[in-house]
Amino acid sequence: MRTGMKSALIGASVVAAMSLAAGPSAWAQGDMAASGPGCGLGYMLFKGQRGVVPQVLAATTNGTFGNQTFGMTTGTLGCSQDGIVSREHEVKIYAQVTLDNLAQEMAQGQGEHLASFATLLGVPAELQPAFFELTKSHYAALFPSERTDAAELLSALSGVMAANPTFAPLVSAV
Repeated sequence: MRTGMKSALIGASVVAAMSLAAGPSAWAQGDMAASGPGCGLGYMLFKGQRGVVPQVLAATTNGTFGNQTFGMTTGTLGCSQDGIVSREHEVKIYAQVTLDNLAQEMAQGQGEHLASFATLLGVPAELQPAFFELTKSHYAALFPSERTDAAELLSALSGVMAANPTFAPLVSAV
């Protein structure tokens, strides 16, 4: 292998490893205030910036300097000490990670990912078949295009659920 190719491969591996070392937040999408590195020096430096590049740089900064742990321990650098992951955040992350599966299963009105999603939203087991039917019958509103992202899905789902008396009380989890 030539030296230039070897250096490029090593460089790409180092960037990938550093991003992975920062945790799953390195691949989350959207505004870093709502997702992404969450806290730490990288979060503070790139706060409010959108896109993959600022998130990777923020995650790499956090991974390189190991400052997220310090921030969480001391409650500084935008970190909290409660360690609680909100249900809303869990729902957002789950929707981001399983978006393609959710799209397919919502179109079908059934599936493991959809069942897990319903549980995360707090839909009681006895209402889950009705929830599955709701997502199937409103599929076009939930996924208006092939480019629909998780945030758009959740916004549309919130509206669909709010309009249904059975599911309206659960909207706060979306």
